[in-house]
Amino acid sequence: MNIDFVSLRLFVSVAEESSIAAAAAREHLVPSAVSKRLAQLEDSLGVELLVRHTRGVSLTPAGEMLLLRARDVLRSLDATALELSEFSDGALHIRLAASHSAMVQFLPRDLASFVAVQPRAKIDLVERMSAEVVRAVAHGLADAGVFCWPVIPPGVKAYPYRTDELVIAVPLGNPMAARERVDFADLANQKFIAYLPNLSVSVAMPEVPKHAWSNVRIHAANFEATCRMVEEGLGIAILPLANVDAYVRQGRLACVRLNDAWASRRLHICMREDPEPRRGLADFVEHMVACARVDDA
Repeated sequence: MNIDFVSLRLFVSVAEESSIAAAAAREHLVPSAVSKRLAQLEDSLGVELLVRHTRGVSLTPAGEMLLLRARDVLRSLDATALELSEFSDGALHIRLAASHSAMVQFLPRDLASFVAVQPRAKIDLVERMSAEVVRAVAHGLADAGVFCWPVIPPGVKAYPYRTDELVIAVPLGNPMAARERVDFADLANQKFIAYLPNLSVSVAMPEVPKHAWSNVRIHAANFEATCRMVEEGLGIAILPLANVDAYVRQGRLACVRLNDAWASRRLHICMREDPEPRRGLADFVEHMVACARVDDA
């Protein structure tokens, strides 16, 4: 099977115009050239794609299926061409994966600082769980990543970036709401709302006592849903301070800090180990690290 993109695009034009002549005019070709391409496409696939009649053409069931797939393929091809064209003008293009906590707390200001000195830089920022961030960088699906994860796979080089804090989100009616700090051991009888516990805090922070996960009442899909569950009095939650702060300022729930050492988490920024990293990537990582270093000073 040999399908070329030119024939695929011509097939889509014919299908949309219901006419070889109209499609030829649309593609600035003679009808005989379009007809020959379509015949070759049908021979290659071994199926009839078009029913030809005096009023034009219509699609066979095989043609209808191919039309759906062909549109997807051509959209992907056009998107790829557009993305690659962004490299032709010399602009720095970085695919950055980051945890939600990092995106909320630190990246907006640090990226603004980077763009200020690299105004032509283009950054594709996607949110991933910390474990997924590291895997994306290791497999070349992201150029750099910001994560909180105890294990760094071979082939990935990580640098200390920033520190965030895990706190306890508490309903306003809970007696703990009046406390400023608490030992996690004091929460043994509390019910928890967990944000994807098997992929988030409980994995990234193995020091968290296991009884916390045995007392989980609800597993929530995201930080916002977790905060809403806490707000309604369904339990307490371990969350990054940045995700709780807006609710606290709005008077919707309380935040209690933890005395436990594991509540302070080190975030890292990583890139693949490469003796010759892609142009500008090392500079980007170095800039992000420097931003954190200045704020920590």
